[in-house]
Amino acid sequence: MEKIIILDISSLIYRFYYALPLFTSHNNIPTNALFGLTNALLKIINEEKPNYIIACFDSKTKTFRHKKYIDYKAQRPKIDDNLKIQLNLAPKILRAFNIEIIEKENYEADDLIGSLVKKFYDKLKIIYSGDLDLLQILDDNTILKFFKKGISEVEVYDRNKVIEKFHLLPSQLADLKGLIGDVSDNILGIKGIGKKTAIDLLLRFNNIEKIIYAAEKKILPEKLRNLIISNKERLILNKELATIITDIDLNLKIKKYENFNLDNVFNVLKEFDFYSIIK
Repeated sequence: MEKIIILDISSLIYRFYYALPLFTSHNNIPTNALFGLTNALLKIINEEKPNYIIACFDSKTKTFRHKKYIDYKAQRPKIDDNLKIQLNLAPKILRAFNIEIIEKENYEADDLIGSLVKKFYDKLKIIYSGDLDLLQILDDNTILKFFKKGISEVEVYDRNKVIEKFHLLPSQLADLKGLIGDVSDNILGIKGIGKKTAIDLLLRFNNIEKIIYAAEKKILPEKLRNLIISNKERLILNKELATIITDIDLNLKIKKYENFNLDNVFNVLKEFDFYSIIK
């Protein structure tokens, strides 16, 4: 089976930036996250030997989720200037490594990745990310390799591990977030519904829509029923915000990965003073 490596670059740059001490090149450009990315790319290319590699970026502008919910991710502090610089420079390194890049206005990298997973359903997809939100799109042919700590500790998730850890199918994780919320995205859960109750409800009724139906039909206990009905619109919105889009028309014909030209890579590495990697 052909293998596609999908890189969640926005997430990886963020992860490497905070994992490594800040340092700069000779012309005072911050490079710690780029150094982490370069080392990760070398490791991935050498170990995975992929047929294809695609790098996905978040939209630089606000996405459709912000239009649905103005406070989406509103609690997050303004992105650090040194991090922003490195996000903008990351494509230079990716191009040197001969890696395809996709970014689409209005969508997050997660949505691009979800759409790639669906588009190439018959190929083995290995996603590299620093974000566990992508667990919801795992299937029999899709694996997530999560940078848990720094650039060396990677945790591998497949469909079975998700079921073992959460007692739910990957596709139900957006429903779980809809019920209990997600602090990192400023999605507000339903007060009075904890993780255990949420999982029990999903095991019994499968998704939020059927939980709402059960509440309206008075199948649930009164207190829980009232909680669900009074928060019906919030639950539906939460699930929409948490659900990764998988049907974006990417208009993409991916090319077979051809290993990078060493001179091109050396030129970029010299620009950033990555002489230890060159050696």
